[in-house]
Amino acid sequence: MVDGGRPANRVAAGIGGLLGHDRRSPAEYYEAASAELAAYPSVTVRRGEIVDGTRDPGGRFGVTTGDGRRERARTVLTNGGGHLSDAQRDQLAAGGVALDERPVAALDGPGTRLRSVRFADGGTLPIEALLVKTYLSSARRWPGTSAPR
Repeated sequence: MVDGGRPANRVAAGIGGLLGHDRRSPAEYYEAASAELAAYPSVTVRRGEIVDGTRDPGGRFGVTTGDGRRERARTVLTNGGGHLSDAQRDQLAAGGVALDERPVAALDGPGTRLRSVRFADGGTLPIEALLVKTYLSSARRWPGTSAPR
C-alpha cells in the first residue's frame, strides 16, 4: 500500500457513521488503523504518492511514486467505479486496465491474508492487495457542535 499521509477526512472534527468510531478524530483513527495494518504480514506500507501507472504485457500493473520508486501488483480494483469520469475510464482502457464494477460482497482469505474478492453476483477475483477509497457525508451535526457528523 502506498500512503500519501493525507487522509481525505483529516480536516473533519470527528468521524461519523463508522460503527465503533463515532466522534473519534480522523488523526486518532489514522494512527489506530496504521497500527492495525502493521499487524498484517502480507501488507507493506510505503509513504509516498502515486504519480504514474502502467500495465505490462504479462498483465501486471506498475505504479511510480513521486520519489521514483516502482511498485508492482496484479490487480487494480474499484468497488462500484461510480467516481470515475469518462476521461479516466478511457485512460484506464488505453493502458489495458480492465475495470470490474460489480458490487463487492466480501473479501476472502485465511486469517489476515487476502486471497480473493467475492462479488455480490457470486463471482470471485483472485487478489493479494486492495486499496479502498470511501466516501461519507451527512447533513446532520454532532450534538452541541457545528461539526458535521
